[in-house]
Amino acid sequence: MARARTTYSDKRDCSLMANWLPILVYHSVSDDATAAFRPYALSPWRFAEHVQLMRDRGYVSLTLSDAVERLLDGGALPERTVVLTFDDAFQDFAKYALPTLVAANFVGTLFVPSAYVGSTSRWLAREGEERRPIMTWSEIRAAAEAGIEVGAHSHTHPQLDRLSTATLYDELAKSKAILEDRLTRVVTAVAYPFGFHSRRVRRAAQAVGYRTGCAVGNLTASRRSDRWAIPRQTVKDTSDTAVLDRLLRQPSSRYDQGVSEAKRVAWRVRRLPMSQ
Repeated sequence: MARARTTYSDKRDCSLMANWLPILVYHSVSDDATAAFRPYALSPWRFAEHVQLMRDRGYVSLTLSDAVERLLDGGALPERTVVLTFDDAFQDFAKYALPTLVAANFVGTLFVPSAYVGSTSRWLAREGEERRPIMTWSEIRAAAEAGIEVGAHSHTHPQLDRLSTATLYDELAKSKAILEDRLTRVVTAVAYPFGFHSRRVRRAAQAVGYRTGCAVGNLTASRRSDRWAIPRQTVKDTSDTAVLDRLLRQPSSRYDQGVSEAKRVAWRVRRLPMSQ
Protein backbone atom coordinates (compact mmCIF):
# COMPACT_ATOMS: atom_id res chain seq x y z
CA MET A 1 0.00 0.00 0.00
CA ALA A 2 1.32 3.44 -0.88
CA ARG A 3 2.35 5.56 2.05
CA ALA A 4 0.02 8.43 2.85
CA ARG A 5 1.78 11.77 2.95
CA THR A 6 0.67 15.22 3.97
CA THR A 7 0.81 17.82 1.22
CA TYR A 8 0.58 21.58 1.40
CA SER A 9 -1.86 22.03 -1.46
CA ASP A 10 -2.53 25.71 -0.74
CA LYS A 11 0.84 27.41 -0.34
CA ARG A 12 -0.78 30.66 0.72
CA ASP A 13 -1.74 29.06 4.03
CA CYS A 14 1.76 27.89 4.89
CA SER A 15 2.84 31.38 5.96
CA LEU A 16 -0.22 31.88 8.20
CA MET A 17 0.15 30.43 11.66
CA ALA A 18 -2.99 28.99 13.23
CA ASN A 19 -3.69 29.51 16.92
CA TRP A 20 -6.44 26.90 17.02
CA LEU A 21 -6.91 23.46 15.55
CA PRO A 22 -9.90 21.28 14.61
CA ILE A 23 -9.32 17.70 15.76
CA LEU A 24 -12.08 15.44 14.50
CA VAL A 25 -12.97 12.11 16.11
CA TYR A 26 -14.55 9.41 13.99
CA HIS A 27 -15.58 5.96 15.17
CA SER A 28 -16.99 3.44 12.69
CA VAL A 29 -17.01 4.11 8.94
CA SER A 30 -19.85 1.80 7.96
CA ASP A 31 -23.45 1.67 6.77
CA ASP A 32 -24.29 -1.06 9.28
CA ALA A 33 -25.13 -0.20 12.89
CA THR A 34 -27.73 -0.82 15.55
CA ALA A 35 -30.02 2.06 16.42
CA ALA A 36 -28.09 2.73 19.62
CA PHE A 37 -24.75 2.89 17.82
CA ARG A 38 -25.99 4.60 14.65
CA PRO A 39 -24.76 8.11 15.63
CA TYR A 40 -21.18 6.79 15.69
CA ALA A 41 -21.23 5.03 12.30
CA LEU A 42 -20.57 7.32 9.36
CA SER A 43 -21.33 5.99 5.88
CA PRO A 44 -18.23 5.33 3.75
CA TRP A 45 -19.57 7.56 0.97
CA ARG A 46 -20.05 10.41 3.44
CA PHE A 47 -16.56 9.92 4.83
CA ALA A 48 -15.25 10.14 1.27
CA GLU A 49 -17.18 13.41 0.89
CA HIS A 50 -15.52 14.73 4.06
CA VAL A 51 -12.03 13.94 2.81
CA GLN A 52 -12.79 15.38 -0.61
CA LEU A 53 -14.06 18.64 0.90
CA MET A 54 -10.95 19.00 3.06
CA ARG A 55 -8.71 18.26 0.12
CA ASP A 56 -10.57 20.70 -2.14
CA ARG A 57 -10.29 23.44 0.50
CA GLY A 58 -6.54 22.95 0.76
CA TYR A 59 -6.41 21.50 4.26
CA VAL A 60 -3.20 19.98 5.58
CA SER A 61 -3.65 16.76 7.56
CA LEU A 62 -1.26 15.99 10.40
CA THR A 63 -1.12 13.18 12.92
CA LEU A 64 -2.37 14.02 16.39
CA SER A 65 1.06 13.96 18.01
CA ASP A 66 2.69 16.06 15.29
CA ALA A 67 -0.07 18.67 15.39
CA VAL A 68 -0.21 18.91 19.18
CA GLU A 69 3.56 19.30 19.46
CA ARG A 70 3.43 22.18 16.98
CA LEU A 71 0.36 23.76 18.54
CA LEU A 72 1.54 23.70 22.16
CA ASP A 73 5.24 24.26 21.58
CA GLY A 74 4.81 27.25 19.26
CA GLY A 75 5.83 25.41 16.12
CA ALA A 76 4.74 26.00 12.55
CA LEU A 77 1.09 25.07 12.14
CA PRO A 78 -0.42 26.05 8.77
CA GLU A 79 -3.72 27.89 9.03
CA ARG A 80 -5.69 25.16 7.27
CA THR A 81 -4.61 22.22 9.38
CA VAL A 82 -6.90 19.37 10.41
CA VAL A 83 -6.35 16.24 12.50
CA LEU A 84 -8.44 13.14 11.83
CA THR A 85 -8.60 10.67 14.71
CA PHE A 86 -10.35 7.30 14.76
CA ASP A 87 -11.32 5.66 18.04
CA ASP A 88 -11.69 1.90 18.64
CA ALA A 89 -9.85 0.53 15.56
CA PHE A 90 -12.95 -0.98 13.99
CA GLN A 91 -12.11 -3.18 11.02
CA ASP A 92 -14.06 -0.87 8.71
CA PHE A 93 -11.22 1.63 9.15
CA ALA A 94 -8.97 -0.76 7.21
CA LYS A 95 -11.69 -1.51 4.66
CA TYR A 96 -13.05 1.97 3.96
CA ALA A 97 -11.30 4.82 5.77
CA LEU A 98 -7.65 3.94 5.15
CA PRO A 99 -7.94 3.59 1.34
CA THR A 100 -9.76 6.92 1.21
CA LEU A 101 -7.06 8.62 3.26
CA VAL A 102 -4.24 7.12 1.21
CA ALA A 103 -5.90 8.15 -2.06
CA ALA A 104 -6.13 11.73 -0.79
CA ASN A 105 -2.56 11.75 0.59
CA PHE A 106 -3.97 12.30 4.09
CA VAL A 107 -2.78 10.96 7.42
CA GLY A 108 -4.53 10.45 10.75
CA THR A 109 -4.32 8.83 14.17
CA LEU A 110 -5.88 5.49 15.09
CA PHE A 111 -6.58 4.74 18.76
CA VAL A 112 -6.50 1.01 19.54
CA PRO A 113 -7.97 -0.84 22.58
CA SER A 114 -5.26 -3.48 22.75
CA ALA A 115 -7.25 -6.28 24.43
CA TYR A 116 -9.65 -6.56 21.49
CA VAL A 117 -7.28 -6.58 18.50
CA GLY A 118 -8.42 -9.32 16.10
CA SER A 119 -11.58 -9.83 18.15
CA THR A 120 -14.80 -7.83 18.52
CA SER A 121 -16.04 -4.78 20.43
CA ARG A 122 -17.32 -6.62 23.48
CA TRP A 123 -17.52 -3.38 25.48
CA LEU A 124 -20.46 -2.37 23.24
CA ALA A 125 -22.84 -5.12 24.40
CA ARG A 126 -25.33 -2.58 25.75
CA GLU A 127 -25.55 -1.02 22.27
CA GLY A 128 -25.96 -4.43 20.63
CA GLU A 129 -22.58 -4.03 18.89
CA GLU A 130 -20.50 -6.59 20.75
CA ARG A 131 -19.75 -8.45 17.49
CA ARG A 132 -18.39 -5.49 15.51
CA PRO A 133 -14.95 -6.63 14.25
CA ILE A 134 -11.76 -4.97 15.43
CA MET A 135 -8.68 -4.70 13.21
CA THR A 136 -6.05 -7.43 13.31
CA TRP A 137 -2.40 -6.77 14.11
CA SER A 138 -1.47 -7.12 10.46
CA GLU A 139 -4.09 -4.52 9.51
CA ILE A 140 -2.85 -2.15 12.21
CA ARG A 141 0.74 -2.58 11.05
CA ALA A 142 -0.34 -1.90 7.46
CA ALA A 143 -2.05 1.31 8.60
CA ALA A 144 1.09 2.40 10.45
CA GLU A 145 3.20 1.70 7.38
CA ALA A 146 0.80 3.86 5.35
CA GLY A 147 1.55 6.86 7.58
CA ILE A 148 -1.19 6.48 10.21
CA GLU A 149 -0.13 7.19 13.78
CA VAL A 150 -1.20 4.44 16.18
CA GLY A 151 -2.17 5.55 19.67
CA ALA A 152 -3.53 3.72 22.71
CA HIS A 153 -7.17 3.57 23.74
CA SER A 154 -6.50 1.73 27.02
CA HIS A 155 -6.37 -2.07 27.19
CA THR A 156 -10.00 -3.10 27.82
CA HIS A 157 -11.84 0.19 27.08
CA PRO A 158 -13.09 0.91 30.63
CA GLN A 159 -14.23 4.19 32.15
CA LEU A 160 -10.78 5.07 33.44
CA ASP A 161 -11.94 7.53 36.09
CA ARG A 162 -13.89 4.76 37.82
CA LEU A 163 -10.88 2.48 38.28
CA SER A 164 -8.67 1.98 41.29
CA THR A 165 -5.29 3.64 40.91
CA ALA A 166 -3.50 0.32 40.43
CA THR A 167 -5.93 -0.82 37.72
CA LEU A 168 -5.82 2.58 36.04
CA TYR A 169 -2.03 2.44 35.72
CA ASP A 170 -2.22 -1.15 34.47
CA GLU A 171 -4.76 -0.24 31.76
CA LEU A 172 -2.66 2.63 30.46
CA ALA A 173 0.75 0.97 30.76
CA LYS A 174 -0.32 -2.41 29.35
CA SER A 175 -1.87 -0.88 26.24
CA LYS A 176 1.24 1.18 25.53
CA ALA A 177 3.58 -1.77 26.06
CA ILE A 178 1.58 -4.17 23.89
CA LEU A 179 1.27 -1.71 21.01
CA GLU A 180 4.94 -0.82 21.11
CA ASP A 181 5.95 -4.49 21.19
CA ARG A 182 3.66 -5.47 18.31
CA LEU A 183 4.42 -2.45 16.13
CA THR A 184 8.06 -1.88 17.10
CA ARG A 185 7.50 1.86 17.37
CA VAL A 186 6.98 4.29 20.24
CA VAL A 187 3.38 5.10 21.19
CA THR A 188 3.07 8.64 22.54
CA ALA A 189 -0.67 9.40 22.45
CA VAL A 190 -3.65 7.99 24.33
CA ALA A 191 -7.36 8.67 23.92
CA TYR A 192 -9.45 8.19 27.05
CA PRO A 193 -12.35 5.77 26.39
CA PHE A 194 -15.71 7.57 26.25
CA GLY A 195 -13.73 10.78 26.74
CA PHE A 196 -13.87 10.30 30.53
CA HIS A 197 -10.89 11.61 32.47
CA SER A 198 -9.94 13.27 35.74
CA ARG A 199 -6.83 14.80 37.23
CA ARG A 200 -5.83 11.34 38.46
CA VAL A 201 -6.27 9.84 34.98
CA ARG A 202 -4.28 12.63 33.34
CA ARG A 203 -1.44 12.25 35.84
CA ALA A 204 -1.38 8.50 35.28
CA ALA A 205 -1.18 8.95 31.50
CA GLN A 206 1.79 11.26 31.94
CA ALA A 207 3.46 8.98 34.46
CA VAL A 208 3.41 5.87 32.23
CA GLY A 209 5.05 7.76 29.37
CA TYR A 210 2.44 9.24 27.07
CA ARG A 211 3.09 12.74 25.76
CA THR A 212 -0.51 13.57 24.86
CA GLY A 213 -3.92 12.58 26.22
CA CYS A 214 -7.11 13.07 24.20
CA ALA A 215 -10.51 13.86 25.61
CA VAL A 216 -13.58 14.86 23.58
CA GLY A 217 -15.25 18.07 24.83
CA ASN A 218 -16.48 18.96 21.33
CA LEU A 219 -14.21 21.98 21.21
CA THR A 220 -11.40 23.07 18.95
CA ALA A 221 -7.90 22.77 20.40
CA SER A 222 -5.87 25.91 21.01
CA ARG A 223 -2.40 26.90 22.13
CA ARG A 224 -3.81 27.09 25.67
CA SER A 225 -5.15 23.52 25.65
CA ASP A 226 -4.12 21.03 28.34
CA ARG A 227 -1.71 18.55 26.77
CA TRP A 228 -3.33 15.76 28.81
CA ALA A 229 -6.91 16.68 27.89
CA ILE A 230 -6.74 17.73 24.24
CA PRO A 231 -10.29 18.48 23.03
CA ARG A 232 -11.74 16.87 19.94
CA GLN A 233 -14.95 17.30 17.96
CA THR A 234 -17.20 14.29 17.44
CA VAL A 235 -18.27 13.46 13.90
CA LYS A 236 -21.67 11.73 13.86
CA ASP A 237 -23.68 9.93 11.20
CA THR A 238 -25.64 13.13 10.50
CA SER A 239 -22.50 15.23 9.97
CA ASP A 240 -22.81 16.21 6.33
CA THR A 241 -20.36 18.49 4.52
CA ALA A 242 -22.13 21.60 5.84
CA VAL A 243 -21.62 20.41 9.42
CA LEU A 244 -18.03 19.50 8.64
CA ASP A 245 -17.42 22.94 7.17
CA ARG A 246 -18.57 24.56 10.43
CA LEU A 247 -16.34 22.28 12.49
CA LEU A 248 -13.36 23.22 10.36
CA ARG A 249 -13.96 26.98 10.22
CA GLN A 250 -15.33 27.99 13.61
CA PRO A 251 -12.93 28.10 16.58
CA SER A 252 -14.52 27.56 19.97
CA SER A 253 -15.21 30.68 22.01
CA ARG A 254 -14.60 31.14 25.73
CA TYR A 255 -18.33 30.71 26.19
CA ASP A 256 -18.18 27.35 24.36
CA GLN A 257 -15.31 26.30 26.60
CA GLY A 258 -17.23 27.28 29.72
CA VAL A 259 -20.30 25.36 28.64
CA SER A 260 -18.21 22.29 27.80
CA GLU A 261 -16.48 22.33 31.19
CA ALA A 262 -19.78 22.79 33.03
CA LYS A 263 -21.25 19.81 31.19
CA ARG A 264 -18.17 17.72 31.96
CA VAL A 265 -18.35 18.47 35.67
CA ALA A 266 -22.11 17.90 35.84
CA TRP A 267 -21.81 14.58 34.02
CA ARG A 268 -18.96 13.52 36.28
CA VAL A 269 -21.01 14.28 39.41
CA ARG A 270 -23.85 12.15 38.03
CA ARG A 271 -21.54 9.24 37.18
CA LEU A 272 -19.14 9.06 40.11
CA PRO A 273 -19.28 9.04 43.91
CA MET A 274 -18.28 12.38 45.39
CA SER A 275 -15.22 10.76 46.98
CA GLN A 276 -13.53 10.18 43.59
